[in-house]
Amino acid sequence: MPDLNIMPLLRGTRRIWAIFLPLSGPRGRIWPPCRLHFFPQFRTDFLRRHWLIAYEGAEIELAWDQGEIAGKGGYEAIDELELELKTGSTAALLALAALLGAIPGLRLGVQSKAQRGYRLAGLGKALVPRIVPSLAQWDALSLRQRVQAGLEHWQHHEQICVLQQDMSGWPGLMAGLALIAQGLDAGHAHPEWVQRLTDTRTELAKLDEAGQATWLSRADYVPLQLAIIAWLQS
Repeated sequence: MPDLNIMPLLRGTRRIWAIFLPLSGPRGRIWPPCRLHFFPQFRTDFLRRHWLIAYEGAEIELAWDQGEIAGKGGYEAIDELELELKTGSTAALLALAALLGAIPGLRLGVQSKAQRGYRLAGLGKALVPRIVPSLAQWDALSLRQRVQAGLEHWQHHEQICVLQQDMSGWPGLMAGLALIAQGLDAGHAHPEWVQRLTDTRTELAKLDEAGQATWLSRADYVPLQLAIIAWLQS
């Protein structure tokens, strides 16, 4: 990241001198200074704590970020745990994630801080409901690709409901769960988490809007999401 404080000051405005070296012609040509004004579109301000954890033969970095993202559209809190595998197997990483996923209220994040910042600045598009894959698209997918597509559909619409507090994403969330089930049926696959998926779909079909919001706030479905991810990686 360049330090703009070391740039020369002229009449109270920072000026950047650029030297361009063309591929052909005279080398080292110095172009006139370009006066630029920089304005932040959004700001991320957070404190990071991190630990290196030895778990099941792997080394995993756990980072905990707390702070806020600010843009002209408002503020959003940052309260994130991030896992990064340094050495060892992906299975160990997912096993540790499953332990953390059992903490009440924790959910898997899909959008980065930058994506959230651009949205708050009005420069990023709001998340909108997606249509399910067409029959031709679906038929072209393998079993695991179908389950992956269903999981992504679920998580995308979960973010609409949670981050944007827009329950118009709920039908898409339910459609994502249905896609996962359809993908398994087509391949006659029966992973250990399939009963949890069936129970979840049965539970959600009975909920009214208030119950849907409560279910989302509890986020006790995260272990199911992590189990699906671990199966996809196996």
